[in-house]
Amino acid sequence: MSKYHHIILFRLKDGISGEQNQHALALLNQAGQGCQGLERWEVHESVDGRKGHIIILESLFASEEDFQNFHNSEKHNEATSFLCEVADWWVGDYVE
Repeated sequence: MSKYHHIILFRLKDGISGEQNQHALALLNQAGQGCQGLERWEVHESVDGRKGHIIILESLFASEEDFQNFHNSEKHNEATSFLCEVADWWVGDYVE
């Protein structure tokens, strides 16, 4: 079975408050909790601010099916609903 990598770079929109940033971080950290087949879930803020405020999500699922289950979850929907208001993002998924 192939591992499924899911990596996202979130660039927060200009003018986003510190409170909104903290809420985004909290939602992202909570979204990975208790997911079946989740092997790694890391959320970090970029130390390089030259291109704006960037939040990095790096996750690894045991299979694409496990990822799809997460993708259809309420936690995922809650996080993406908020993040679409405060950030633009780029997704990079690949199978190992």
